[in-house]
Amino acid sequence: MALTPAVPKPSNIVRFPRTTELTAEPFIELTRKIVLSSKFAKVPYFIMVGGCGSLYVPGLGDGHTTAVDYPEFWRAFSNLMADSKAVLFYMEDALGHMGTELRKLGKARKARREGKASQEDLDTIAAYEKMTMEGDEGLSFVRAARASFMFFDGNQSFRWSYASPPPGYRPGRRTGVYETSLDVLPLDPRDTDPSDLDDKMLGITTSDMAVAIADEAERKEKTWQHWTAVGSTDPDEPVPTYARLP
Repeated sequence: MALTPAVPKPSNIVRFPRTTELTAEPFIELTRKIVLSSKFAKVPYFIMVGGCGSLYVPGLGDGHTTAVDYPEFWRAFSNLMADSKAVLFYMEDALGHMGTELRKLGKARKARREGKASQEDLDTIAAYEKMTMEGDEGLSFVRAARASFMFFDGNQSFRWSYASPPPGYRPGRRTGVYETSLDVLPLDPRDTDPSDLDDKMLGITTSDMAVAIADEAERKEKTWQHWTAVGSTDPDEPVPTYARLP
């Protein structure tokens, strides 16, 4: 008999603890102080690294919906993270409980792909998708990152560039090969329909994103622009979260 997802019970929905690190005010205030400090110190070129939530979702009628405000983005983003070995390792190593819950989703999705999903697996998937579509407590922090762009957008009182890593940003090797684009969430050009973003959102390794930022610091080609970069994320393997000195 085929298994179908049950309607998630409240107890099945993961709710991450609300901490000061996941709320808006500390992030916004810190960004304000950093911007003021850089202007006071006359930093010649300031590069802000935000999140992908400030990128616009292509294909929507208004043209002004950012990823953070689009529920389908959150559903697909959680799935993207849950399916990545590198991301799961990092999340568990650096963020503990959040990574553990994400690994549960990853195992359930793997079982469903292989046709081995139990009812518990399907309930886990349904509960997690319901939570991400409705928004969890961490959404306040992500909206703060999006709002921080307002310190920069249209502001030419100092030289800045605003980099937003793509949704598939994850630990990985350096290739030095990447492509950049402005303002818009990078999707697979073969299918940019925003109604279902699963397997469409592009990424880059942390190493190659660092190269892209370093290149911009030298070339200063994207002054007063909001940009992202994409590249290969293969192989998808766990790598150490932190560099440790001997």
